[in-house]
Amino acid sequence: MIILLVCCQISSAKDLYTVGGANSSSSDEIDLNTIQFSYISNRREQFWPYVESADSEWDWGINLYRYYGQATGTDFTGHHLEGVFGWHYSDKSYFRGTIGIHRLDVPSLDNQKDQKTYDLHAQFGITRNFYLLVNASEDYVYQLGLQPAAAREFLNAERWEAGFEWKPIESIRVSSTSSIWNLSDSNTRRENIARLLYGISPGWPWIWIGVSYEELEYDIVKSGYWTPASFRSVGLIFESSFPVSENLSGALSASLTNIKEDNNPEGNGGSITVGVDYKLTEIHTLRFEFNRILSSQQNSDWTENTYSLLLNGSF
Repeated sequence: MIILLVCCQISSAKDLYTVGGANSSSSDEIDLNTIQFSYISNRREQFWPYVESADSEWDWGINLYRYYGQATGTDFTGHHLEGVFGWHYSDKSYFRGTIGIHRLDVPSLDNQKDQKTYDLHAQFGITRNFYLLVNASEDYVYQLGLQPAAAREFLNAERWEAGFEWKPIESIRVSSTSSIWNLSDSNTRRENIARLLYGISPGWPWIWIGVSYEELEYDIVKSGYWTPASFRSVGLIFESSFPVSENLSGALSASLTNIKEDNNPEGNGGSITVGVDYKLTEIHTLRFEFNRILSSQQNSDWTENTYSLLLNGSF
């Protein structure tokens, strides 16, 4: 997914709400629909900040999500309520967290369960150009994939993540993240991602090219969801966002990758994301985005398409 820049944003309102929905469907009969409403008292989105927000100020808000879909014939519904809090204690450093309750209902099993959730995220600006990132969370994982077992078995995970972002010069970005998921079925997921980007146009319009590397592994190979014992991906990436007119901006990103899973022959993968961001008023924007992912191995293709439509604004 790419970030869409909102052109010509001038607003005295400092809060931000988001309302909208998304649909994701894959070739292995996994379908997920999401409806959301989010509110945060201080707009700190990277590309739409409120420039007059105090560096040191408490943030608060709420997130509401409704999920529904099916995984290879199993219908499921989820409702997630979160309280949002945060402390922005310098221009480069902040802490944000959520605490909530997530209910998952699987009618075919005549069962529903509630999961207490949290998500704690911190960014530390070590220098003007170097940031450390840490994250800890716990939640269900059906909305993140791992289907069909994630819904049928009410899988949840404790997730830990750490990483950094370094910009030695304005046109170079280096980032890396490592994460561990401790799943409720006693499995463990480990992932490492690294990216090196060069900014052909690091300002506006925003155009970057680069390379990426990903490795993923699970301790236990399961039949209920994709669990490679070893997976590696190396690829080229392109990201851009650009003005179309005074009130309209566009975005395009793409990737081409070489993939290797377990002892299988090497395969190919790729993704493309296109989006538009339309400025309705000084404090309201409408955002549409489409993403397609393709993976091809051993003469077998897997695809996933995602559509989203979001309204962003301030009260």
